[in-house]
Amino acid sequence: WTKEPGVMFLYEGVGLAERKQADKVTVLNPNNDVVTISIDTNTHLPLQVSFVWRDPKTRDRDELAEGYDNYRPVQGIMTPFSVTRYKNGEPVNQRFITATTYNAGLADSMFAAKATYDPNQMPVRKK
Repeated sequence: WTKEPGVMFLYEGVGLAERKQADKVTVLNPNNDVVTISIDTNTHLPLQVSFVWRDPKTRDRDELAEGYDNYRPVQGIMTPFSVTRYKNGEPVNQRFITATTYNAGLADSMFAAKATYDPNQMPVRKK
């Protein structure tokens, strides 16, 4: 979005996100899609990202947000160990990460497709 013509960046000032003081920046594109990023004023780490859109059928305003908390350094990268998803302000999912690594050399065989479907072995249906 940042390089598209007609995109606006709006600084909304200081507010609260995940119970912390945050600078809020909103990005608005020409299709009226909105993304708001809340950044911790002390650590400059993202606290929350929210997306707002209109339901095409009902024209209701919907918001999906994801909050980040409990940051810890992992291999020199500050990583959130608590991630909470909200839909229209209500929590719908929460994950607590216990361990993570970056650039863990994974074998290529882990990503090889394994076809288990055999079209010659179709199940026989009883009438």
